[in-house]
Amino acid sequence: KWVPHQDFYCEVLEFKDRSYYIGFKYDAQDLDRAGFLREYANRPIAISGLRVCAFREINKQYSFESVDVDLVDMFAQKYVTCLILDFHHRAQFQYCLNLFDVYPTRLFVDLKGKTREPFLLVIGTPAFLVHAELREKWESNRQTTQHPNP
Repeated sequence: KWVPHQDFYCEVLEFKDRSYYIGFKYDAQDLDRAGFLREYANRPIAISGLRVCAFREINKQYSFESVDVDLVDMFAQKYVTCLILDFHHRAQFQYCLNLFDVYPTRLFVDLKGKTREPFLLVIGTPAFLVHAELREKWESNRQTTQHPNP
C-alpha cells in the first residue's frame, strides 16, 4: 500500500567505483582539428579504423583501459556508418539526439601535434536520422541570418 509523505532513510556503506564507458579511438595524425572537422564531421560517412576503447572521465581528464584485441580488430577492419559531431558544441545537437532517443558515444581522435580531441559519434542508421534533422536546422538558421525578419 502506498503511504504518501513518509520519510525514507538509507545508509551508504561504500561508494561504487566510477564506471568505464565504451567509446572509440581514431588515428588522424595527418590532420589538425579544423582539417578533421572539414573531412569527417557533420555528415554521415563510412569510416574504417575505429578502435574500441573503455574510458572513464575524472575531473575532465580521460583514462583508458585496455579492451580485448579481437574486439578492437573487429571494428578497426570494417567500415562503420557514422556521424561525427563536435563535442565542444554538443549543446547544439542535444535536441536532435533527444528527438530520436539517440545516445552517442565518445570518439577520441589523435590529431596532428599529438593532441587527442573528443568528438561525439552516432553509429548506424541513427546517423542518417540525426543528420537530416540537423541539416534542416542548419538550413533554417542560415536562411534566418541571410533574410532576417523585420
